[in-house]
Amino acid sequence: LEHTITGIVTAFHSGDGLPEEMYEAQEKIANAPFDQKMKIALSRVVEIYNKDEMFEYAVEETEKAIAAVSKEQALESDGTVDTDPLVLETVPVRPSLSSS
Repeated sequence: LEHTITGIVTAFHSGDGLPEEMYEAQEKIANAPFDQKMKIALSRVVEIYNKDEMFEYAVEETEKAIAAVSKEQALESDGTVDTDPLVLETVPVRPSLSSS
């Protein structure tokens, strides 16, 4: 608590992080076009997380999406639950066409 209060007092004393300045910075982002907002958001993600963390997050979210889809597919029109497992299609991989 002491550290937080000291930080607030220091910010007011120095003029950094004043509410009106923070509002102005947020207003610029809020009024930016969608593609610019996405660039800002993605650059922040890349600054904060490393590639392994991003990959792990993508895997977790993909697993959640598959589970949600399979749950929706499991409900039959009469309200009973289909107990057949979800079968994912596999796509054949073409062999490399380059000559060695």
